[in-house]
Amino acid sequence: MKIPEDKLESFLTKNLLSIYTILGPESVRIEENLSKIYRKSRKENFTLKDTYIMDKKTEWDFLASSSDTIDLFGSKKIIEIKLIGHGPGVKGAKALKEYCLKPDLNILLIVTIEGLDRKSHSSAWIEELEKAGALIFINPLSLAALPAWIQEKGQINGISILKEARLLLAERTEGNLMATMQEINKLTLIYPKQTIDLQKMEKTISNLTKFSIFDFSNAFIAGKTKRAIRGIKIGSI
Repeated sequence: MKIPEDKLESFLTKNLLSIYTILGPESVRIEENLSKIYRKSRKENFTLKDTYIMDKKTEWDFLASSSDTIDLFGSKKIIEIKLIGHGPGVKGAKALKEYCLKPDLNILLIVTIEGLDRKSHSSAWIEELEKAGALIFINPLSLAALPAWIQEKGQINGISILKEARLLLAERTEGNLMATMQEINKLTLIYPKQTIDLQKMEKTISNLTKFSIFDFSNAFIAGKTKRAIRGIKIGSI
């Protein structure tokens, strides 16, 4: 089944399925949804966790033998599979589809898929994961929606970020949620439980979150010459 991102928390108050798949463009929002599932899993006595960051050379044998590793006391286990920028490959797709046919109720399987190309979203292995459990698809966050996201994360961290300060942070980080979250965490440490106005934001914000040598090369490759030149002017590369 498909579960909208904004409905996941309410869904988890009633159910914990055996398989969850989180598909999104970047890690920050994937981790946010992952945390919601983890909170529920702790209440359901899932005390063990194995994490596998998969690449094209990684073997998938662990999935077929996962039930054998449950200890004698019957502890429940989480298996988290991370796919970053690619699918599982032929062997991985086969392993996932086979597991979906007979999932282990003592195992919570969570597959996170970051930055997968859109054509692969309709792959058979994703469809099987959706049929056997829940698929949470995270839409990209637009630049227009970023200030509201900043406001929400500020409130969660105990600070109130005023509109002009939110707009400045959104402009400086240009949709990079990891950099944006780093700045919010920094503000939380410097101004705990305070209101963040434009002056405080200007004092705190770091241009280094915006550009790196990789951003510079990627900007030129993408034809974003003005952005690359701006990085040189800032002096962070």
